[in-house]
Amino acid sequence: MNRRFLCFAAPLLLGLSLAGCMSGDHAHNAGPVSVDNAVVYPPLPGRDVALGTFVLKSNSGADDVLLSASSPVSDRVEIHTHVREGEVMKMRRLDSLDIPAGAAVTFERGGYHLMMFGAELPSGAKIIPVTLTFKTAGNVTVSAAVDGRADAGDKAMDHSGH
Repeated sequence: MNRRFLCFAAPLLLGLSLAGCMSGDHAHNAGPVSVDNAVVYPPLPGRDVALGTFVLKSNSGADDVLLSASSPVSDRVEIHTHVREGEVMKMRRLDSLDIPAGAAVTFERGGYHLMMFGAELPSGAKIIPVTLTFKTAGNVTVSAAVDGRADAGDKAMDHSGH
C-alpha cells in the first residue's frame, strides 16, 4: 500500500468506527445480561426525579435477580412498577426484580422503570452512566442516552411526594 492511500484511509476508517460507537444504540451486550435502548428522561421543571427506561435480557441459562441501580447523577435510584388497586394504577418501589433465564424485561413508563431521585443531570449531557446490580451477574454499567423529558402533562410519573 502506498503512503498516500493510508493517509486518506486511516482517518476515514477511524471516523466510521467512531460513528458506530456513537450510533445511539446505547447497548451493553456482554456477559450474562444485555441492556438495550437505555434512556434517561430528565426531571420535569422544578422537580429532581428522572426516569430510566431500557430493555433487559438474560443471556444465561440461570435465573438472576436485579437487586439495585445507581448513577453518579442521582442521590438514589429505585426499581419501580405499576400495580392496579381497584380502578387506580399506582406506582410501587420494588426491593428487587426476578429476571428469568433467557427472558427479556422491558423497563418503560407504565411498567417497570427506574426512578432517579435527587437527579442533577449535567447541562448538555447526552449520555450518563447507570449501574445495574444483579445477584449473579454483578454490576453492569450502561451508557444511557439523555432524552427529552417525559410528557409534561404526565402526572403519573410525578414521584415528588415520595
